Amino acid sequence: MENVLVDLHRALGADDPERYIRFQQEAKPLEPVAENQLLITGQPTTTAPYQDHDSHIRVHLGILEQDIYSQNPSVVAATMAHIQRHLADQFRVEVQQAGVELPSGSEQLSPEQENQIALQAAQAMDTIAPSSELSMEDMLAQAEQRLKEAELELERRKAASKEQFDYAELAQEDKHHAQDLAQERDETIKSSATSVAIARINLRGRNAKQTNGQSSK
Repeated sequence: MENVLVDLHRALGADDPERYIRFQQEAKPLEPVAENQLLITGQPTTTAPYQDHDSHIRVHLGILEQDIYSQNPSVVAATMAHIQRHLADQFRVEVQQAGVELPSGSEQLSPEQENQIALQAAQAMDTIAPSSELSMEDMLAQAEQRLKEAELELERRKAASKEQFDYAELAQEDKHHAQDLAQERDETIKSSATSVAIARINLRGRNAKQTNGQSSK
């Protein structure tokens, strides 16, 4: 079960999927609203056989129905994995309610006992399968669709961020170019002003020489 959940987290794009399993091993079952708070904030969660799994799942699906959370791949991955745990616990309870005696998780069974449980569980599936199909598959399909939408939104945001960065980079280049042009203009003006000043000095010098020459005559 843990390997399946790790693969689920990895497929949904979660960072360090093993971290969620470690968290779940340390967690305690709670009421669904408190579990939602933990899922949203990336805290450990777990489930228990005695919980009202249908109600829990409906509350947890509420996370995936809100854009602010459904666009966060890590929150979606954690929520989906938690819902899968509820479904697994619910299935076990339904098998037991159908009259199949199941051992505890740590109890060691002989091959004969395993085959006996397999036979009883197979017979129980005739009554379990219709009730386990309900509308849960539809809700999970919607959740998966929201995950795809979240991934598309993430890609759109990445593209938008890159476009904004390109515009900012272009604007920065334009700013530098404008500064270079302004500096070049200032230098041209200074150079022109200097040339005009020199020309005026030279002109005054020539005028002064001509005036002195006329006076001497």
